[in-house]
Amino acid sequence: MSAYMQEELLFFCRAFWSGVCLAAGYELLLVFRNLVSHRSFLIGMEDIVYWCCVALYLFRMIYQGNDGVIRSYVLLSVCLGAFVFHIGPGRVLAEFLTRIFREIFRFLRLAAKPLGKWRKRLKFLWDRVKISLYEQKAMQKIRKWKNEEKKKEKFPKQNRNA
Repeated sequence: MSAYMQEELLFFCRAFWSGVCLAAGYELLLVFRNLVSHRSFLIGMEDIVYWCCVALYLFRMIYQGNDGVIRSYVLLSVCLGAFVFHIGPGRVLAEFLTRIFREIFRFLRLAAKPLGKWRKRLKFLWDRVKISLYEQKAMQKIRKWKNEEKKKEKFPKQNRNA
């Protein structure tokens, strides 16, 4: 097997792996959508951003690997990698991650429930601290102003021109 053929085969494998990674990235995006409800406009924007990033990534990969020459086997390899991931571990992984993250969020909500009960009290205390800090700052300004007046009384301005 010639060196040129080995390079092409290696590039084919890298393109296949890129397809797998791109499909995995989209599955993670789907997991995010399952966890957080979205409006259709945001879903469309997420898709546009994802596909623009994919296009830039593939352009860079093809430009570096083939000096910008688009070869059909590279595109076929990327599509094949994405398809193999999609029919294989993709859906199972997406469902598994969705369940795990939902359980984590459920646990965090249970852990944060006591804080929710104390939220009003904590907010009241926080507001008192802010008021106290504001009052201290105002008192410092008043003291500074009074000290300046006392200095003026002790040392009245003298007429230096006389």
